[in-house]
Amino acid sequence: MDIIETGQDVFQELSIMGCITQENNEIVRNIIEACLKNSISKEEAEKLVQNKLSKWHSFPFLLIKDIFKLCDALNNKPIPNSDLGYQWFSFQGAILTDSRPLCIAMTKKKFFHIYEIAELINGIVDGKQIPITNNGLPEGLFPCTNTQNYLHLLNGRSCGHTFNYVHYKRVPEEIRVRVIKRLKNLYPQLKID
Repeated sequence: MDIIETGQDVFQELSIMGCITQENNEIVRNIIEACLKNSISKEEAEKLVQNKLSKWHSFPFLLIKDIFKLCDALNNKPIPNSDLGYQWFSFQGAILTDSRPLCIAMTKKKFFHIYEIAELINGIVDGKQIPITNNGLPEGLFPCTNTQNYLHLLNGRSCGHTFNYVHYKRVPEEIRVRVIKRLKNLYPQLKID
């Protein structure tokens, strides 16, 4: 994916989130392009947003956080799991006072299998339903989140959590056995380890 295509993806996400207006369109495009080319620091971007966008965006620091998160996620896509054979991820980060239900559930869960992503997007964590919004997704997820881009978009707006590939032996056996058993019941045709 080249910088222009990636920038368009970031811009589209911000548009969907309501962060883009006709007045700030060009400023946001320039900041995204600079972020993707690594030619602007987060501090410089924050100053630009504060000076130029604060009248259009009530929380400019959140806009910068989302721009950098999306640019970073799209610019640094993880190596496809098929290349490494890894199917497990660790979910890392703390629970804050304003953490959303999916983040809270995932922080408690700690590890997830790649075949659980479809459930996570539907608000199902370990077989339990968490609240979903009117758009059918857990609170905070970008409206275009799907199984193909979940690992890049993470848990959505202003989420500070990260996912990392882990070898299955690093996942506690109790968790591995429980998750695999449930997944094999859901997807008997898939090879799951």
